[in-house]
Amino acid sequence: MAATAAEANGKVRSRPKLVKQIVDHAFHLSTELHLEFDITASFKERTLAIPHMPLRGDWECCISRSKRQDEPFVELYIHHGELPVGCIGSHVAVSWEFFAVDAVKSWQIAEDDWDPEPVPAGTRTGPYTGFNAAVSQGEIDDARNRSGGAFDPVTHRHYCLRFEMRQAATRPSDEAKELAERIADLNLSPMPYDVRLFSPNVCHDGAELWVEGDFLAQCSDYFETLLSSDFTENVRVSHKRPRTRASGVATTADADHKDFADSDDETDELFLTQNPPSLHVHEGECGLEYKQIVITKTAFTTYRAVLAFLRTGYIAFAPLTSACQPLNPSSNLTRAARLSELAQKEPIFPVSPKSAFRLAHLLDLDRLQELCLANLRQSLTTDTVAHELFHEASVCFDAWRDAIVGFVVENWDAVMATKCWKDAYARLERDEIPGATPILLKLMEKKPAGAKA
Repeated sequence: MAATAAEANGKVRSRPKLVKQIVDHAFHLSTELHLEFDITASFKERTLAIPHMPLRGDWECCISRSKRQDEPFVELYIHHGELPVGCIGSHVAVSWEFFAVDAVKSWQIAEDDWDPEPVPAGTRTGPYTGFNAAVSQGEIDDARNRSGGAFDPVTHRHYCLRFEMRQAATRPSDEAKELAERIADLNLSPMPYDVRLFSPNVCHDGAELWVEGDFLAQCSDYFETLLSSDFTENVRVSHKRPRTRASGVATTADADHKDFADSDDETDELFLTQNPPSLHVHEGECGLEYKQIVITKTAFTTYRAVLAFLRTGYIAFAPLTSACQPLNPSSNLTRAARLSELAQKEPIFPVSPKSAFRLAHLLDLDRLQELCLANLRQSLTTDTVAHELFHEASVCFDAWRDAIVGFVVENWDAVMATKCWKDAYARLERDEIPGATPILLKLMEKKPAGAKA
Protein backbone atom coordinates (compact mmCIF):
# COMPACT_ATOMS: atom_id res chain seq x y z
CA MET A 1 0.00 0.00 0.00
CA ALA A 2 1.38 3.39 -0.95
CA ALA A 3 2.33 5.72 1.88
CA THR A 4 -0.09 8.57 2.57
CA ALA A 5 1.00 12.18 2.31
CA ALA A 6 0.88 12.47 6.12
CA GLU A 7 3.19 9.49 6.51
CA ALA A 8 5.51 10.89 3.89
CA ASN A 9 5.85 13.99 6.06
CA GLY A 10 6.49 11.84 9.13
CA LYS A 11 3.08 12.76 10.71
CA VAL A 12 -0.09 10.94 11.47
CA ARG A 13 -3.18 13.13 11.38
CA SER A 14 -5.09 11.84 14.37
CA ARG A 15 -6.61 14.36 16.71
CA PRO A 16 -9.52 14.03 19.15
CA LYS A 17 -12.27 16.59 19.31
CA LEU A 18 -14.72 16.55 22.20
CA VAL A 19 -18.03 17.27 20.48
CA LYS A 20 -20.58 16.16 23.05
CA GLN A 21 -20.51 15.45 26.77
CA ILE A 22 -23.45 15.01 29.13
CA VAL A 23 -23.54 14.20 32.84
CA ASP A 24 -26.96 13.94 34.46
CA HIS A 25 -28.12 13.78 38.08
CA ALA A 26 -28.08 9.95 38.09
CA PHE A 27 -24.43 9.86 36.97
CA HIS A 28 -24.84 9.04 33.31
CA LEU A 29 -21.72 10.24 31.50
CA SER A 30 -21.92 10.34 27.70
CA THR A 31 -18.85 11.49 25.77
CA GLU A 32 -18.27 11.64 22.02
CA LEU A 33 -14.78 11.99 20.54
CA HIS A 34 -14.32 12.83 16.88
CA LEU A 35 -11.08 11.40 15.47
CA GLU A 36 -9.44 12.15 12.16
CA PHE A 37 -6.98 9.51 10.88
CA ASP A 38 -6.33 6.89 8.21
CA ILE A 39 -7.72 3.68 9.68
CA THR A 40 -5.80 1.52 7.16
CA ALA A 41 -2.35 3.07 7.62
CA SER A 42 0.45 1.87 9.86
CA PHE A 43 1.42 4.40 12.50
CA LYS A 44 3.03 4.56 15.89
CA GLU A 45 0.88 4.78 19.00
CA ARG A 46 -0.46 8.26 19.59
CA THR A 47 -1.64 9.53 22.98
CA LEU A 48 -4.26 12.25 22.76
CA ALA A 49 -5.51 14.12 25.83
CA ILE A 50 -9.28 14.25 26.42
CA PRO A 51 -10.00 17.67 27.93
CA HIS A 52 -12.67 18.63 30.46
CA MET A 53 -13.63 15.14 31.65
CA PRO A 54 -15.73 15.69 34.82
CA LEU A 55 -14.28 12.63 36.57
CA ARG A 56 -11.12 11.85 38.50
CA GLY A 57 -8.07 10.86 36.50
CA ASP A 58 -5.99 12.09 33.59
CA TRP A 59 -8.14 11.00 30.68
CA GLU A 60 -6.53 10.18 27.33
CA CYS A 61 -7.35 8.33 24.13
CA CYS A 62 -4.48 6.16 22.92
CA ILE A 63 -4.63 5.06 19.27
CA SER A 64 -2.43 2.27 17.91
CA ARG A 65 -2.28 -0.61 15.43
CA SER A 66 -1.78 -4.25 16.44
CA LYS A 67 -2.20 -7.81 15.22
CA ARG A 68 -3.97 -10.71 16.88
CA GLN A 69 -3.51 -14.07 15.19
CA ASP A 70 -2.38 -12.21 12.05
CA GLU A 71 -5.57 -10.09 11.92
CA PRO A 72 -4.97 -6.31 12.03
CA PHE A 73 -6.66 -4.33 14.78
CA VAL A 74 -7.05 -0.65 15.58
CA GLU A 75 -6.74 -0.20 19.36
CA LEU A 76 -8.63 2.73 20.91
CA TYR A 77 -7.69 2.77 24.56
CA ILE A 78 -9.67 5.10 26.89
CA HIS A 79 -7.19 5.69 29.67
CA HIS A 80 -7.87 7.37 33.04
CA GLY A 81 -4.61 6.48 34.76
CA GLU A 82 -3.97 4.94 38.14
CA LEU A 83 -6.88 5.40 40.54
CA PRO A 84 -8.11 3.50 43.63
CA VAL A 85 -10.51 0.63 43.03
CA GLY A 86 -14.10 1.88 42.75
CA CYS A 87 -13.29 5.57 43.15
CA ILE A 88 -15.36 6.49 40.06
CA GLY A 89 -18.27 4.30 41.13
CA SER A 90 -19.07 1.02 42.83
CA HIS A 91 -21.54 -0.32 40.28
CA VAL A 92 -20.84 1.26 36.89
CA ALA A 93 -21.89 -0.05 33.47
CA VAL A 94 -19.54 0.98 30.63
CA SER A 95 -20.14 0.83 26.87
CA TRP A 96 -18.58 2.20 23.70
CA GLU A 97 -19.44 2.45 19.99
CA PHE A 98 -17.16 3.28 17.08
CA PHE A 99 -18.55 4.88 13.90
CA ALA A 100 -17.38 6.14 10.57
CA VAL A 101 -19.07 9.50 10.02
CA ASP A 102 -19.52 12.08 7.30
CA ALA A 103 -21.54 15.26 7.07
CA VAL A 104 -24.83 13.36 6.67
CA LYS A 105 -24.54 9.69 7.64
CA SER A 106 -22.73 7.39 10.05
CA TRP A 107 -21.86 3.70 9.91
CA GLN A 108 -21.32 1.67 13.05
CA ILE A 109 -18.12 -0.36 12.88
CA ALA A 110 -17.81 -1.91 16.36
CA GLU A 111 -19.25 -1.81 19.87
CA ASP A 112 -18.76 -3.45 23.27
CA ASP A 113 -19.95 -3.11 26.84
CA TRP A 114 -19.09 -4.24 30.36
CA ASP A 115 -21.59 -5.30 33.01
CA PRO A 116 -21.85 -3.13 36.14
CA GLU A 117 -18.77 -3.43 38.34
CA PRO A 118 -16.49 -1.13 40.33
CA VAL A 119 -14.63 1.44 38.22
CA PRO A 120 -11.72 1.05 38.23
CA ALA A 121 -12.10 -2.69 38.73
CA GLY A 122 -9.42 -4.50 40.70
CA THR A 123 -7.13 -7.25 39.44
CA ARG A 124 -4.43 -9.34 41.08
CA THR A 125 -1.82 -6.85 39.95
CA GLY A 126 -3.81 -3.71 40.79
CA PRO A 127 -6.71 -1.65 39.42
CA TYR A 128 -7.37 -1.32 35.70
CA THR A 129 -6.26 1.98 34.25
CA GLY A 130 -8.81 2.27 31.44
CA PHE A 131 -10.93 0.56 28.80
CA ASN A 132 -9.79 -1.02 25.56
CA ALA A 133 -11.91 -0.53 22.43
CA ALA A 134 -10.47 -2.93 19.87
CA VAL A 135 -11.68 -2.67 16.24
CA SER A 136 -10.77 -5.58 13.95
CA GLN A 137 -10.12 -5.44 10.23
CA GLY A 138 -13.06 -7.81 9.77
CA GLU A 139 -15.39 -5.34 11.50
CA ILE A 140 -14.08 -2.54 9.29
CA ASP A 141 -14.69 -4.63 6.15
CA ASP A 142 -18.20 -5.57 7.35
CA ALA A 143 -19.07 -1.89 7.83
CA ARG A 144 -17.86 -1.13 4.31
CA ASN A 145 -20.03 -3.89 2.88
CA ARG A 146 -23.12 -2.84 4.88
CA SER A 147 -22.74 0.70 3.59
CA GLY A 148 -22.82 -0.50 -0.01
CA GLY A 149 -19.41 1.07 -0.53
CA ALA A 150 -20.43 4.53 0.75
CA PHE A 151 -17.88 4.04 3.55
CA ASP A 152 -14.48 3.33 1.98
CA PRO A 153 -11.87 2.79 4.74
CA VAL A 154 -9.04 3.54 2.31
CA THR A 155 -10.17 7.11 1.70
CA HIS A 156 -12.35 7.80 4.74
CA ARG A 157 -10.79 9.87 7.54
CA HIS A 158 -13.54 10.90 9.98
CA TYR A 159 -14.58 8.67 12.91
CA CYS A 160 -16.48 8.98 16.18
CA LEU A 161 -15.91 7.10 19.43
CA ARG A 162 -18.92 7.26 21.78
CA PHE A 163 -18.10 6.33 25.37
CA GLU A 164 -20.72 6.00 28.12
CA MET A 165 -20.63 5.29 31.85
CA ARG A 166 -23.78 4.78 33.89
CA GLN A 167 -24.07 4.20 37.64
CA ALA A 168 -26.46 1.27 37.91
CA ALA A 169 -29.18 1.77 40.51
CA THR A 170 -28.90 -0.49 43.54
CA ARG A 171 -32.22 0.53 45.08
CA PRO A 172 -35.16 2.81 44.30
CA SER A 173 -34.70 6.40 45.40
CA ASP A 174 -36.38 7.70 48.52
CA GLU A 175 -38.35 10.08 46.30
CA ALA A 176 -39.64 7.18 44.20
CA LYS A 177 -40.67 5.30 47.34
CA GLU A 178 -42.54 8.33 48.66
CA LEU A 179 -44.34 8.78 45.33
CA ALA A 180 -45.27 5.08 45.25
CA GLU A 181 -46.68 5.30 48.76
CA ARG A 182 -48.86 8.23 47.82
CA ILE A 183 -50.41 6.60 44.76
CA ALA A 184 -50.34 2.95 45.90
CA ASP A 185 -54.10 2.50 45.33
CA LEU A 186 -54.30 4.56 42.15
CA ASN A 187 -54.99 1.60 39.84
CA LEU A 188 -57.24 -0.44 42.12
CA SER A 189 -60.44 1.41 41.32
CA PRO A 190 -62.10 2.10 37.96
CA MET A 191 -62.83 5.63 39.07
CA PRO A 192 -60.04 6.77 41.42
CA TYR A 193 -60.91 10.44 41.17
CA ASP A 194 -63.62 10.72 43.80
CA VAL A 195 -63.05 14.37 44.79
CA ARG A 196 -63.86 17.37 42.64
CA LEU A 197 -62.19 20.71 43.41
CA PHE A 198 -64.56 23.21 41.84
CA SER A 199 -63.65 26.87 41.21
CA PRO A 200 -66.96 28.56 40.30
CA ASN A 201 -65.62 32.08 39.84
CA VAL A 202 -62.68 31.74 37.46
CA CYS A 203 -64.78 31.70 34.27
CA HIS A 204 -68.40 31.51 33.10
CA ASP A 205 -69.13 27.88 34.08
CA GLY A 206 -66.22 27.47 36.47
CA ALA A 207 -63.27 25.09 36.25
CA GLU A 208 -62.55 21.79 37.97
CA LEU A 209 -59.73 19.54 39.14
CA TRP A 210 -60.14 15.85 40.00
CA VAL A 211 -58.14 13.88 42.56
CA GLU A 212 -58.39 10.85 44.83
CA GLY A 213 -59.67 11.56 48.33
CA ASP A 214 -57.29 9.04 49.94
CA PHE A 215 -54.36 10.76 48.27
CA LEU A 216 -55.44 14.16 49.57
CA ALA A 217 -56.01 12.83 53.08
CA GLN A 218 -52.57 11.21 53.12
CA CYS A 219 -50.84 14.38 51.95
CA SER A 220 -52.54 16.84 54.29
CA ASP A 221 -54.29 16.64 57.67
CA TYR A 222 -56.32 19.64 56.53
CA PHE A 223 -57.77 17.66 53.63
CA GLU A 224 -58.36 14.65 55.86
CA THR A 225 -60.47 16.80 58.18
CA LEU A 226 -62.12 18.66 55.32
CA LEU A 227 -63.26 15.51 53.52
CA SER A 228 -64.93 14.18 56.65
CA SER A 229 -66.70 17.45 57.49
CA ASP A 230 -69.62 19.53 56.29
CA PHE A 231 -67.32 21.64 54.14
CA THR A 232 -67.75 19.12 51.30
CA GLU A 233 -70.94 18.12 49.55
CA ASN A 234 -71.75 14.63 48.32
CA VAL A 235 -72.73 14.77 44.66
CA ARG A 236 -74.33 12.08 42.51
CA VAL A 237 -74.45 12.44 38.72
CA SER A 238 -76.90 10.27 36.78
CA HIS A 239 -76.02 8.55 33.51
CA LYS A 240 -75.08 11.09 30.79
CA ARG A 241 -76.04 14.09 32.87
CA PRO A 242 -73.67 17.00 32.11
CA ARG A 243 -71.70 18.36 35.00
CA THR A 244 -72.56 22.05 35.45
CA ARG A 245 -72.50 24.41 38.35
CA ALA A 246 -73.50 22.59 41.52
CA SER A 247 -76.74 23.53 43.21
CA GLY A 248 -76.91 23.79 46.96
CA VAL A 249 -73.15 24.38 47.17
CA ALA A 250 -71.59 23.61 50.52
CA THR A 251 -69.61 26.19 52.48
CA THR A 252 -66.48 27.08 50.54
CA ALA A 253 -63.36 25.30 51.73
CA ASP A 254 -61.26 28.47 51.84
CA ALA A 255 -63.90 30.84 53.24
CA ASP A 256 -61.60 31.88 56.10
CA HIS A 257 -58.50 31.89 53.93
CA LYS A 258 -56.33 34.99 54.47
CA ASP A 259 -56.58 37.01 51.29
CA PHE A 260 -54.26 39.53 49.66
CA ALA A 261 -53.23 40.88 46.28
CA ASP A 262 -50.49 39.39 44.07
CA SER A 263 -52.40 36.13 43.77
CA ASP A 264 -52.53 33.92 40.69
CA ASP A 265 -55.64 35.55 39.22
CA GLU A 266 -53.42 36.88 36.42
CA THR A 267 -52.09 33.37 35.86
CA ASP A 268 -55.64 31.98 35.79
CA GLU A 269 -56.55 34.40 33.03
CA LEU A 270 -53.54 33.40 30.94
CA PHE A 271 -53.94 29.66 31.54
CA LEU A 272 -57.70 29.49 30.96
CA THR A 273 -57.41 31.61 27.82
CA GLN A 274 -54.93 29.11 26.40
CA ASN A 275 -56.74 26.08 27.88
CA PRO A 276 -60.50 26.73 28.01
CA PRO A 277 -62.00 24.49 30.72
CA SER A 278 -64.23 21.60 29.76
CA LEU A 279 -66.39 20.35 32.62
CA HIS A 280 -66.83 16.63 33.13
CA VAL A 281 -69.64 14.82 31.33
CA HIS A 282 -70.43 11.42 32.83
CA GLU A 283 -70.71 8.65 30.22
CA GLY A 284 -70.74 5.56 32.46
CA GLU A 285 -73.54 3.06 32.95
CA CYS A 286 -73.68 3.74 36.68
CA GLY A 287 -74.16 6.97 38.52
CA LEU A 288 -71.02 8.87 39.49
CA GLU A 289 -70.58 9.80 43.15
CA TYR A 290 -67.94 12.13 44.47
CA LYS A 291 -67.22 14.72 47.12
CA GLN A 292 -67.01 18.32 46.01
CA ILE A 293 -64.79 20.98 47.53
CA VAL A 294 -65.67 24.52 46.43
CA ILE A 295 -62.75 26.95 46.06
CA THR A 296 -63.43 30.69 45.94
CA LYS A 297 -60.37 32.50 47.33
CA THR A 298 -57.55 30.44 45.85
CA ALA A 299 -56.70 30.67 42.16
CA PHE A 300 -57.34 27.63 39.99
CA THR A 301 -53.71 27.54 38.79
CA THR A 302 -52.42 27.70 42.38
CA TYR A 303 -54.37 24.60 43.34
CA ARG A 304 -53.31 22.85 40.12
CA ALA A 305 -49.63 23.57 40.80
CA VAL A 306 -49.85 22.47 44.44
CA LEU A 307 -51.58 19.20 43.51
CA ALA A 308 -48.77 18.56 41.00
CA PHE A 309 -46.25 19.29 43.75
CA LEU A 310 -47.93 16.75 46.02
CA ARG A 311 -47.54 14.15 43.25
CA THR A 312 -44.01 14.92 42.12
CA GLY A 313 -42.28 17.33 44.50
CA TYR A 314 -41.89 19.89 41.66
CA ILE A 315 -43.28 23.39 41.37
CA ALA A 316 -42.36 26.39 39.22
CA PHE A 317 -42.63 29.92 40.60
CA ALA A 318 -43.72 33.07 38.81
CA PRO A 319 -41.88 36.36 39.39
CA LEU A 320 -42.99 38.73 42.12
CA THR A 321 -44.97 41.73 40.95
CA SER A 322 -42.32 43.97 42.54
CA ALA A 323 -39.67 42.41 40.26
CA CYS A 324 -41.46 43.52 37.08
CA GLN A 325 -42.67 46.67 35.39
CA PRO A 326 -44.00 49.09 36.49
CA LEU A 327 -42.80 48.68 40.11
CA ASN A 328 -39.25 47.73 39.10
CA PRO A 329 -37.79 50.32 36.69
CA SER A 330 -34.82 48.04 35.91
CA SER A 331 -37.11 45.36 34.46
CA ASN A 332 -38.01 45.40 30.77
CA LEU A 333 -41.17 43.28 31.06
CA THR A 334 -44.47 43.30 32.88
CA ARG A 335 -45.37 40.34 35.06
CA ALA A 336 -47.88 39.12 32.46
CA ALA A 337 -45.19 39.11 29.78
CA ARG A 338 -42.76 37.20 31.99
CA LEU A 339 -45.50 34.73 32.92
CA SER A 340 -46.18 34.08 29.26
CA GLU A 341 -42.48 33.41 28.64
CA LEU A 342 -42.05 31.08 31.62
CA ALA A 343 -45.22 29.14 30.82
CA GLN A 344 -43.65 27.97 27.56
CA LYS A 345 -40.77 26.31 29.44
CA GLU A 346 -42.49 24.66 32.40
CA PRO A 347 -44.56 21.44 32.62
CA ILE A 348 -47.00 23.18 35.00
CA PHE A 349 -47.88 26.86 34.83
CA PRO A 350 -45.63 28.86 37.21
CA VAL A 351 -47.48 30.32 40.18
CA SER A 352 -46.95 33.12 42.64
CA PRO A 353 -44.76 32.10 45.59
CA LYS A 354 -47.09 34.18 47.78
CA SER A 355 -50.17 32.31 46.62
CA ALA A 356 -48.42 28.97 46.89
CA PHE A 357 -47.16 29.84 50.39
CA ARG A 358 -50.64 30.89 51.48
CA LEU A 359 -52.13 27.59 50.27
CA ALA A 360 -49.24 25.58 51.71
CA HIS A 361 -49.82 27.29 55.05
CA LEU A 362 -53.52 26.42 54.91
CA LEU A 363 -52.75 22.78 54.04
CA ASP A 364 -49.86 22.59 56.53
CA LEU A 365 -47.31 21.62 53.86
CA ASP A 366 -43.98 22.48 55.51
CA ARG A 367 -41.75 21.49 52.59
CA LEU A 368 -43.66 23.66 50.13
CA GLN A 369 -43.56 26.60 52.54
CA GLU A 370 -39.77 26.24 52.69
CA LEU A 371 -39.52 26.29 48.89
CA CYS A 372 -41.69 29.40 48.67
CA LEU A 373 -39.57 31.19 51.27
CA ALA A 374 -36.38 30.18 49.47
CA ASN A 375 -37.75 31.63 46.23
CA LEU A 376 -38.69 34.84 48.06
CA ARG A 377 -35.16 35.25 49.47
CA GLN A 378 -33.64 34.76 46.01
CA SER A 379 -36.00 37.32 44.48
CA LEU A 380 -35.51 40.22 46.93
CA THR A 381 -33.45 43.24 45.89
CA THR A 382 -32.60 46.42 47.75
CA ASP A 383 -34.48 48.51 45.18
CA THR A 384 -37.80 46.70 45.59
CA VAL A 385 -37.78 45.05 49.02
CA ALA A 386 -39.91 47.82 50.57
CA HIS A 387 -42.80 46.75 48.34
CA GLU A 388 -42.60 43.27 49.82
CA LEU A 389 -41.99 44.42 53.41
CA PHE A 390 -45.32 46.27 53.59
CA HIS A 391 -47.29 43.82 51.47
CA GLU A 392 -50.36 42.14 52.95
CA ALA A 393 -48.47 38.83 52.97
CA SER A 394 -46.05 40.26 55.55
CA VAL A 395 -49.00 41.21 57.71
CA CYS A 396 -50.61 37.79 57.38
CA PHE A 397 -47.64 35.44 57.83
CA ASP A 398 -44.82 35.68 60.36
CA ALA A 399 -42.41 33.48 58.39
CA TRP A 400 -42.90 35.54 55.23
CA ARG A 401 -42.34 38.79 57.15
CA ASP A 402 -39.25 37.43 58.95
CA ALA A 403 -37.57 36.47 55.66
CA ILE A 404 -38.02 40.00 54.31
CA VAL A 405 -36.99 41.69 57.57
CA GLY A 406 -33.84 39.56 57.56
CA PHE A 407 -32.94 40.82 54.09
CA VAL A 408 -33.56 44.45 55.08
CA VAL A 409 -31.39 44.09 58.19
CA GLU A 410 -28.53 42.58 56.18
CA ASN A 411 -28.72 45.41 53.62
CA TRP A 412 -29.90 48.21 55.91
CA ASP A 413 -28.05 51.26 54.59
CA ALA A 414 -28.58 50.32 50.92
CA VAL A 415 -32.33 49.77 51.45
CA MET A 416 -32.79 53.02 53.40
CA ALA A 417 -31.24 54.97 50.52
CA THR A 418 -33.63 53.67 47.84
CA LYS A 419 -36.52 55.58 46.34
CA CYS A 420 -38.77 52.58 47.06
CA TRP A 421 -38.09 52.84 50.80
CA LYS A 422 -38.56 56.61 50.86
CA ASP A 423 -41.91 56.28 49.06
CA ALA A 424 -43.01 53.58 51.49
CA TYR A 425 -41.97 55.73 54.46
CA ALA A 426 -44.02 58.63 53.12
CA ARG A 427 -47.05 56.33 52.92
CA LEU A 428 -46.39 55.25 56.52
CA GLU A 429 -46.43 58.86 57.65
CA ARG A 430 -49.79 59.31 55.91
CA ASP A 431 -51.07 56.11 57.60
CA GLU A 432 -51.82 54.53 54.21
CA ILE A 433 -50.45 51.04 54.98
CA PRO A 434 -52.86 48.96 57.09
CA GLY A 435 -51.16 46.55 59.47
CA ALA A 436 -47.77 48.26 59.25
CA THR A 437 -47.26 48.58 63.02
CA PRO A 438 -46.13 44.97 63.75
CA ILE A 439 -43.83 45.13 60.71
CA LEU A 440 -42.16 48.32 61.98
CA LEU A 441 -41.83 46.89 65.48
CA LYS A 442 -40.11 43.79 64.13
CA LEU A 443 -37.87 45.93 61.94
CA MET A 444 -36.82 48.17 64.84
CA GLU A 445 -36.20 45.11 67.01
CA LYS A 446 -33.75 43.76 64.41
CA LYS A 447 -32.20 47.09 63.40
CA PRO A 448 -28.37 46.82 63.38
CA ALA A 449 -26.56 48.79 66.06
CA GLY A 450 -25.27 52.09 64.69
CA ALA A 451 -27.32 51.84 61.47
CA LYS A 452 -28.98 54.89 60.02
CA ALA A 453 -32.48 55.54 61.35
